[in-house]
Amino acid sequence: MVELKEIDEARLYTDNVYRYSYYSAFVEFNETDIKLIHDSVKFLGRRVDGLVDKVYDKLFSFSCTKEVFFQERVKHDKDVDVDVNLNQYSQSTPQMLMRKATLKSFIAKLVTKPYDEN
Repeated sequence: MVELKEIDEARLYTDNVYRYSYYSAFVEFNETDIKLIHDSVKFLGRRVDGLVDKVYDKLFSFSCTKEVFFQERVKHDKDVDVDVNLNQYSQSTPQMLMRKATLKSFIAKLVTKPYDEN
């Protein structure tokens, strides 16, 4: 019989280190995996901008995923052009530039920072 591990579900939403510990155990993610990811900085480092552009190009290539960003624009972009439709909405808006910068920052941290710290 498999051992049942008790998880404090509420704590998963309030304690990043606890959540990391749980997710790591769940997917059997370990120090070897971290080393592999950190070693990829040599490969990914200079390709992050292009990688992020490709991610958002893919997201913008399907109406259902582009629509998510389009609907969120009113929350993020101060000067929303209400005459712009989904087909005209571009990745050069303040919201999209912020999202791209955030993803770039996340990838940089992913390949350089410890995973079990806040």
